[in-house]
Amino acid sequence: MSRDPKAAKPYSSPSLVELDRSAAKAKLEAKGNPKDAITQKMLSFIDDQLNKGESGLHISVVQTVAKGDLFG
Repeated sequence: MSRDPKAAKPYSSPSLVELDRSAAKAKLEAKGNPKDAITQKMLSFIDDQLNKGESGLHISVVQTVAKGDLFG
Protein backbone atom coordinates (compact mmCIF):
# COMPACT_ATOMS: atom_id res chain seq x y z
CA MET A 1 0.00 0.00 0.00
CA SER A 2 1.58 3.28 -1.07
CA ARG A 3 1.12 6.59 0.69
CA ASP A 4 0.78 9.92 -0.99
CA PRO A 5 3.92 11.85 0.05
CA LYS A 6 1.94 15.11 -0.10
CA ALA A 7 -0.72 13.87 2.30
CA ALA A 8 -0.25 15.57 5.62
CA LYS A 9 -1.18 14.26 8.99
CA PRO A 10 -4.14 16.21 10.40
CA TYR A 11 -3.16 18.89 12.91
CA SER A 12 -3.67 18.00 16.53
CA SER A 13 -3.28 20.90 18.96
CA PRO A 14 -1.22 20.34 22.10
CA SER A 15 -3.11 19.49 25.24
CA LEU A 16 -2.49 20.77 28.74
CA VAL A 17 -3.33 18.86 31.88
CA GLU A 18 -3.18 20.78 35.15
CA LEU A 19 -2.10 18.69 38.12
CA ASP A 20 -1.84 19.59 41.76
CA ARG A 21 1.46 18.84 43.46
CA SER A 22 0.33 15.51 44.91
CA ALA A 23 -0.83 14.25 41.51
CA ALA A 24 2.36 15.51 39.85
CA LYS A 25 4.47 13.74 42.47
CA ALA A 26 2.56 10.48 41.99
CA LYS A 27 2.94 10.69 38.22
CA LEU A 28 6.69 11.40 38.48
CA GLU A 29 7.20 8.55 40.91
CA ALA A 30 5.26 6.17 38.66
CA LYS A 31 6.71 7.15 35.27
CA GLY A 32 9.85 9.18 35.94
CA ASN A 33 13.36 7.80 36.01
CA PRO A 34 14.34 7.83 39.71
CA LYS A 35 18.04 8.13 38.77
CA ASP A 36 17.45 11.21 36.58
CA ALA A 37 18.75 14.42 38.20
CA ILE A 38 15.87 16.54 36.90
CA THR A 39 13.30 14.08 38.22
CA GLN A 40 15.03 14.13 41.60
CA LYS A 41 15.01 17.95 41.69
CA MET A 42 11.37 18.11 40.72
CA LEU A 43 10.40 15.60 43.40
CA SER A 44 12.45 17.50 45.96
CA PHE A 45 10.77 20.76 44.97
CA ILE A 46 7.32 19.16 45.22
CA ASP A 47 8.16 17.67 48.63
CA ASP A 48 9.30 21.08 49.90
CA GLN A 49 6.05 22.67 48.75
CA LEU A 50 3.93 19.89 50.25
CA ASN A 51 5.81 20.20 53.56
CA LYS A 52 5.00 23.92 53.57
CA GLY A 53 1.32 23.00 53.22
CA GLU A 54 1.00 24.22 49.66
CA SER A 55 -0.92 21.74 47.55
CA GLY A 56 -2.09 23.91 44.67
CA LEU A 57 -0.18 24.86 41.55
CA HIS A 58 0.57 28.58 41.54
CA ILE A 59 1.49 30.66 38.51
CA SER A 60 4.91 31.39 40.01
CA VAL A 61 5.69 27.67 39.97
CA VAL A 62 4.57 27.37 36.36
CA GLN A 63 6.73 30.35 35.39
CA THR A 64 9.72 28.96 37.31
CA VAL A 65 9.47 25.61 35.53
CA ALA A 66 8.86 27.26 32.16
CA LYS A 67 11.95 29.46 32.50
CA GLY A 68 14.04 26.55 33.71
CA ASP A 69 14.89 28.28 37.01
CA LEU A 70 13.92 25.17 38.91
CA PHE A 71 16.82 23.27 37.41
CA GLY A 72 19.46 25.97 37.51
